Amino acid sequence: MKLTYWLFISLFVTLSVQAADDIPLSEVTTPSEVVVTTPIPNEAVEHGKELHNPECVTSCHSPKSYISENRKVKDFAHLNTFVQMCATNLDKSWFEEDVADVANYLNTEYYKFPVE
Repeated sequence: MKLTYWLFISLFVTLSVQAADDIPLSEVTTPSEVVVTTPIPNEAVEHGKELHNPECVTSCHSPKSYISENRKVKDFAHLNTFVQMCATNLDKSWFEEDVADVANYLNTEYYKFPVE
């Protein structure tokens, strides 16, 4: 029974790899080619600015940290993760929407990543 199972799995993996090889590269898109622009309401950006500015700018970050070439944030998903991490470390009782608003504010103001 176990041998049959592993034979089936190996056959499935082999066929999957062969099927993937048959896809022309012209049909494969890279993340840099996919640009989805979702309009962000001004209220969300303003709310994010209000939540961000009082503590974050004075205690942790200067605007230079957002525009530095050595910044850790590389895309919008990472930006959301970092905002959540900062909110947790500062013991903020932000809702998910608050984190999203701050991430949208930072993205609009500094990062300019495509939003998916």
